[in-house]
Amino acid sequence: MRLSKVIESLYLKVFVGIVVSAEKYDVVIEILKGSDVKERLMKSFSSSSGKGEMQSFIETYTSESPFYYIALLNPMADQGAIPTCSSKRSEDFLDLSTSITLCQDKQWTLYAAKPDLDQLRREYKKTGLDFIFSPFSVMQRFFKDKITSGLSLFVLAQPESISLTIFQEGLLLFAQQVKMEAEEEDLFDDQNDDNISLSFELDADGLEEGIDLDDINAIDDLEGLDDLNDIEDLDAVGDLESFEEDIPEMAPVAIDKEEATEEPSIEGFNEDFKRFQIIQNSLNSYYSDGKFDQQFIESVYVADGCGVTDDLKHYLEEELFMKVYIRRIDLAAEVVDLAKAEAKYAI
Repeated sequence: MRLSKVIESLYLKVFVGIVVSAEKYDVVIEILKGSDVKERLMKSFSSSSGKGEMQSFIETYTSESPFYYIALLNPMADQGAIPTCSSKRSEDFLDLSTSITLCQDKQWTLYAAKPDLDQLRREYKKTGLDFIFSPFSVMQRFFKDKITSGLSLFVLAQPESISLTIFQEGLLLFAQQVKMEAEEEDLFDDQNDDNISLSFELDADGLEEGIDLDDINAIDDLEGLDDLNDIEDLDAVGDLESFEEDIPEMAPVAIDKEEATEEPSIEGFNEDFKRFQIIQNSLNSYYSDGKFDQQFIESVYVADGCGVTDDLKHYLEEELFMKVYIRRIDLAAEVVDLAKAEAKYAI
């Protein structure tokens, strides 16, 4: 056993997960002794006036041990994925010259804008950041036992955004992230706003230098992206068989955007109807893309991070003829679990 491991075993480990929305910061802190959770704390702070309080709260616990890890769920829009790890093919999708990139499963490239990551680093300079995870990092873990079977749509609903992926037997076909406040006609102007990302690890000792990717196999070109942190050891999220399984089979029906949006009777333009429209438009983008075989997607799995109502389920079932499975998700807790998994390799 390395000396560092011996020293490490003498200390508590502290893991912090932060999720930011327009109204608040949600923080989950887990304090571990060995592999056992000694203490778990959850607290929210106002985004308008509580950042300083949040930082003090975090520092109270991170000061207890030199082994602490702070992880943030990336709230930025300029992140995504393309379905290749080939530098030559990537040029057909977008310019990655200003992005930090990773290759997932030797099949697709993950990216996030470096200026955005630098901005987050500056904003959290006082607390420091060890990891930044995208919403799709959380989704891939949360639906780990579902994305490897069949063809399905996966959705993460947050207060200000909605993230979507389509997987077929573990292969990513399509990914998008859309801001809720975006004007409807501007939602899908840029097909390259797709989003999937596992993690971007920051060097806590060299924050002034920018992002240090040495420990996560940084690359000069996309061909060198094959050696990523292994996510197979992520803690299980529980059996997703708790999803409703009794929804009757429905025959595939082509989506007609005009017909699908005329029927629901609602007062005004509520949040769940906006989410429904985003999902509908995302599916339309997928079906109209010539790179895919346009096989009908019957199932959608929704990770509810904002308290969606039954209206969303109704819209999807009645208008898009989909089987809908909705499960509540604690985003900050999921970010902590991802940090715990990553730290196994970072230590």
